[in-house]
Amino acid sequence: MELSRKLSNYLRYHAEYYGEDGTFIPDPWRLRDFGGPHFHAHTIGLLSMIEYALAAQDKEFLQFCLRSYEWGKTKGLGSDLIGFFPENISPDCKTVETCEVADMIAIALKLSQAGVADCWDDADRWIRNQFFENQLTETEWIYELAAQQPPRPKLEYNETSNRVAERNLGAFASWAPANEFGTGIMHCCTGNAARAVYYIWDSILAHENGTLWLNLLMNRASRWADVYSHIPYEGKVELKIKRDLNLVMIRVPQWINSGDASVQLQVNGSSKAVKWEGRYIDCGKVVTGDRIMLTFPISITTVKETIGGVPYTLTLKGNTVIKIDPPGKHGALFNREYYSGSRAPMRTVERFVSDTDIHW
Repeated sequence: MELSRKLSNYLRYHAEYYGEDGTFIPDPWRLRDFGGPHFHAHTIGLLSMIEYALAAQDKEFLQFCLRSYEWGKTKGLGSDLIGFFPENISPDCKTVETCEVADMIAIALKLSQAGVADCWDDADRWIRNQFFENQLTETEWIYELAAQQPPRPKLEYNETSNRVAERNLGAFASWAPANEFGTGIMHCCTGNAARAVYYIWDSILAHENGTLWLNLLMNRASRWADVYSHIPYEGKVELKIKRDLNLVMIRVPQWINSGDASVQLQVNGSSKAVKWEGRYIDCGKVVTGDRIMLTFPISITTVKETIGGVPYTLTLKGNTVIKIDPPGKHGALFNREYYSGSRAPMRTVERFVSDTDIHW
């Protein structure tokens, strides 16, 4: 603990990397060559300081971390709407590394879990949009792009052409404009994103002293309940209860105001009075085998957003971008108009549930 305290204090007070208001301070050479601070170099330090502050229960240090998070979110020249944070904080930077997207999601989740701030809506937007879209899930476009390049007569000793695209499936984008994957990759992004996947999974549900909290309306199996989210097709989330619970609390999504009378709650098919606790719905006590269903409106909206210096028109359903205009060309992102449907497709899968909590 003493070493982590000293390292954190060095970063905060002596490294000339953060202002006391949370400002990201650039290295002189990066300011000269790239026009501003490197986003990930600051957020990975911030995430590390949060780990220390949580372990030390240092509330003042956590408030500094929150200030720095808010600076990155609002002054980092990115898009707080979709989670696009530029590699370098400069008007000339047009691309995002998944590293900083993963960092900002992790920071939002850790601050929320600790009760330092309510950043659940930030995390939900960024997960559903830039983070989700930045993962490589198909390869056809890569071969189409490669066919347009001049042939390479000879590979170097440390190069290969053997199923390169397929072997990168699941990796995350490194220099992506807002509307396409980009033409290169750096696997630091894959490592940071993989860690964030765990943080997301872990944060969906929280169980403590017989109370189950559903913080993010996303699919997850657990020892206590299985979650079935129909978002963004429908404003609906279902829980299949697997343990007797004293209380179940479900957080409503960002576009629903607390106290909204359009929110409907059913337990085992019967309507139940909706009891609000801030942004959460109190579903009461449940027993093994109970089924909870929460429904609420979800609508399509259109917004204009300048991202990476480029003006875009975004079509959203709830928090989820389903279309971006102009569209991308190489590994187009946000090509998700199928989400405009009103019924979520269902399939049968087998999901693993650990008997113990895993803390990473």
